[in-house]
Amino acid sequence: MMITNEAQASVDDVFARLAQLEAEAETTRRLVDDAPHTHIDALTALGQAYLETGNTPKALTQFEEALDVAEAADDSTAQARLWGFKGMCLLRLGNANFAQRALFRALNLAKETNQTALIIDTLIRIGDLHAKTGQQTKAISRLEQAFGIAMQAGEHNRQMLVAGQLGELFLAMEAHDKAIEYFASAQETAETVDNPRAAAAFQVSIGNALLGEDNGEAAAQQFEAALETADSLEDNVTQMRALNGLLRTQIAAEKVSMAVLYADRLAQLAQEIADPLAEINNLNLLIAFLLQQGQVKKAIPYLNRGIEIARAQEDWAWQLSMLTNLGFAQHQLEALSPALDAYTEARRWAEQLQDQPALAQLQGRIGAVLAD
Repeated sequence: MMITNEAQASVDDVFARLAQLEAEAETTRRLVDDAPHTHIDALTALGQAYLETGNTPKALTQFEEALDVAEAADDSTAQARLWGFKGMCLLRLGNANFAQRALFRALNLAKETNQTALIIDTLIRIGDLHAKTGQQTKAISRLEQAFGIAMQAGEHNRQMLVAGQLGELFLAMEAHDKAIEYFASAQETAETVDNPRAAAAFQVSIGNALLGEDNGEAAAQQFEAALETADSLEDNVTQMRALNGLLRTQIAAEKVSMAVLYADRLAQLAQEIADPLAEINNLNLLIAFLLQQGQVKKAIPYLNRGIEIARAQEDWAWQLSMLTNLGFAQHQLEALSPALDAYTEARRWAEQLQDQPALAQLQGRIGAVLAD
């Protein structure tokens, strides 16, 4: 894959910034005895930069060095912040037990030093840890604590963030009423702080919860309102999410023409923003629906487009899926030679992936085509 000049410039900027922060940390390291807090700030900035670039081990190294300096300087405020960063790094590295210890240390220090914002942030991180380790009830408890503190403190942005996370947790648990309650709270707070982008994103989430309750009409209203806002802001992410919601709404209502309309809009947008993964995922939704509805001819061009994307991305699994469905569609249309070609190519990818169930299925389908 070729890197564009713009992308290369962005990469160069990241490395230049890291080099600058590394140089600053080296300078402050030599002066740490006289100016420990300056060194803590430099290491923290460098650690955050490493986190942003995905280099968690190096980020952890900076935060641990900064923590040693903060402890030597008896700076409990800095220690609280740094234990939080350390916990975040450990969680990303998959060490949940040590991450939990670090985060509770951060929480206790934040309480001792009356850092309300840090208390909220740490509770959010602990909630995230519980959620990632399958402890949903504990996650909800911690996030609800964070939500209450944020509301009392007038920390609107944090209140909005936590409400959104609670909504997602309840949605995953299929507790749709609670999910809608928290998403609506997040949307209201987003409007309070004049953040239409976030408000539209939460409207999509409300739509998803309503769709989970089989309330397609109300869900469509949320998706359409979110799409209108996203269009005005040229917010591609929310546009994609809203259109996907509208596609799923039409599929649930078994409305073929409207489903095709939204799928076409999604494909156009995905191509405009160069997001082939989003395009093929949405194509797959439409294809499955069309085949289920017996609209085999309508599915063929979408299958061909899906195969084109899968080949361009060199994605074996998607090629297997799309070719298998193409073989089925062609067989339904009694186009035996194209069906056999599609199944034979699909079998090759099943062999490469060592997907035994797919191989068995394809052998059966090839046999059925040959029998005809």
